[in-house]
Amino acid sequence: MESKSENMVTEFKKFDTDKVRMELLPPHSLMSIAKIFTFGAKKYDDFNYMNGTKWSRYYGALQRHLNAWYSGEEIDSETGESHLYHAGCCIMILIEIQNANVGEDNRPKK
Repeated sequence: MESKSENMVTEFKKFDTDKVRMELLPPHSLMSIAKIFTFGAKKYDDFNYMNGTKWSRYYGALQRHLNAWYSGEEIDSETGESHLYHAGCCIMILIEIQNANVGEDNRPKK
């Protein structure tokens, strides 16, 4: 007599169609931005940006890195890494501090 398990054909199922697809994040970009976070952690401390400061400081840094890159300067002189990596780091910090409502939202008000 055959057991039920011998006759059952099971198909793999995973109910994740509505979940965020983390595998879509580009690994090179994440690793490159993580290098800048690592540099910042060594220079200032882990998660120092969560201690709070004026949001405009990160916006200013973002603009400086983007303008340097757009002007043809590929590499930041302090880290030896791409200005785009620094810009990505600034964007991520701005997202985090806004989400956590950390620091001073000193954006110009209308």
